[in-house]
Amino acid sequence: MTPREEDLGDLLRKAGFTQQFFGEKYPTVTHYRLGEDGAFYAEFLTPLMGPEKDGTRTIAGVSAQELRHLYILMICPWKVLLKEPEFPVGGKPVEIQIANAASYLAQKLLVLDKRAPDDKAKDILYIHDTLLTFGGSLAKIRQLWQEKILQQLVPAAAKSLSGLVHTAFSDVTDPIRRARSIAVAAGRPATEAEQIVQVCKRGLTELFT
Repeated sequence: MTPREEDLGDLLRKAGFTQQFFGEKYPTVTHYRLGEDGAFYAEFLTPLMGPEKDGTRTIAGVSAQELRHLYILMICPWKVLLKEPEFPVGGKPVEIQIANAASYLAQKLLVLDKRAPDDKAKDILYIHDTLLTFGGSLAKIRQLWQEKILQQLVPAAAKSLSGLVHTAFSDVTDPIRRARSIAVAAGRPATEAEQIVQVCKRGLTELFT
């Protein structure tokens, strides 16, 4: 069989990826891990259409989580060139596309209230870390948001963002405390829950309001 005739699940297994399963739903949420330590893994997402639910689908032989607002991640992606030795890919550089920071943060914020408790805590930490990483470039990221992304959003989604910032980060909540615990368990320097609130509220307000 040629690669075009094989599904993605078969190709991942042949490339040395192993599967790690989470939860009791079927198909299960799955991480596809590479290498003995499994530090690198891939997971797959697909747009959630219709009634609200917490589900997965099997597509091309892999398990994909269903999430809303994934289209935002496709707007104005950043291009990154991966090459040896940082990322061995058979000797040939590979250009990949990743979500820009503004689109990434907007999508995370829009789905935050619909996420399961553990996923919500992780997403809060991802939002916090993204804002710290790009803190020195927020003015440029806001410009990208205002000039190229905002007009491509569903109007209801664009309108709700500023309110969601206040709702999610007006005070310390259990998911925010859980986000802090995840960071501490990973061996990171201690960050107080109040600091997470301040970083997220200040950064998201600057970007989206």
